[in-house]
This record gives sequence, C-alpha cells and structure tokens, in this order.
Amino acid sequence: MNGKLKQIDADDYEVWGVNESDSVFKATVDGGGKWEYVPGKFVHVSASGSGFIWGINSDEEIFKCKKPCNGTWIRVDGLLKQLDAGYDNVYGIDCKGDIFYRPVDGSGKWKRIMGKLKYITGGGHEELFGVNKNDEVFRCTKPCYGEWTKVEGQLRQCDATINVLLGVNANGEIFQLNL
Repeated sequence: MNGKLKQIDADDYEVWGVNESDSVFKATVDGGGKWEYVPGKFVHVSASGSGFIWGINSDEEIFKCKKPCNGTWIRVDGLLKQLDAGYDNVYGIDCKGDIFYRPVDGSGKWKRIMGKLKYITGGGHEELFGVNKNDEVFRCTKPCYGEWTKVEGQLRQCDATINVLLGVNANGEIFQLNL
C-alpha cells in the first residue's frame, strides 16, 4: 500500500491509520483502494470488527465513531495512552499502565483488569495479549480477571487477530505466533 503512517490498525474490512500530522486515513484491507481522509486528529486509532472506530488524541482523550465513520467523533469519558477495539470490547492502557475495558459500542463504564501493561490487543476472540514496560509478552483468557500468563519472547508492540498474534520487537523485527 502506498502512503506513510506512524500508527496503523485493521479490522476485517478496513485499514485505519494516523500520519505524522495526526491526520486520520482509511483504506480497504485488500489494499486495492486509495487512502481516504477522515476528519479528526489522533495519535492512535483502532478499528473494531463490530461497527466502531476508536481514537485517542494528543491529550489522551478518547473518541469513538460509528461505521461507516465520516469524522463524526463522539467523546468518551476517561483518558488513555493506547487502546485496541475488539469484537465485543475496547481495551485500553492509561498513563500509569493500568488496564481497562468496556463494551465496544461505548456503553457502560470502564472496568479495571488487574495488571500493568504498556500495550494491549483484544483482537482475538478468546484471549487478550499485552506487553509490559520491559517488553515482556503476556496473555489472558477472556473474560480476563488479571490472570496473565507470560509468553516466550519480547515485543514492543503486538496485535492479535482471530488466529494469529503479530508483534514487533525493539529492533523492529516482526514476529508471528499462530494461536
């Protein structure tokens, strides 16, 4: 795919990303279309498989937009540094490394999951995966109550799909774990 992004996330149909100017773009996941600008300024976006796009701005404020998202972003309570929208829930990490989740449509309130992480992914149907401040990788079976199990290896960031965990380590090398 052409273009340059500083952050990217995909669902089953679309790829969403943020460029160096915090502008938001989307394209079809098959790479056949052109990037389409979507109004909004975010440092992080995440596409759920259940009808919502989520974003975080530079002030750590959280927003959601119902698909097909045309830039009508709705503010959601709380502050997060990173988030990942799954099929049922959206998961997030705050500035202290605390882990939270709520329904992917934004209803309800944020609930805490025990543990500390710097990055989380909820893309898999059965498990959550996360990376802590030491780049150690952990997994927790949904619904996760904080029973994190260490996974071999170290990653800086990860993203899960239904059957695979992808990750990048501190050297920029890409790894894959079939689930």
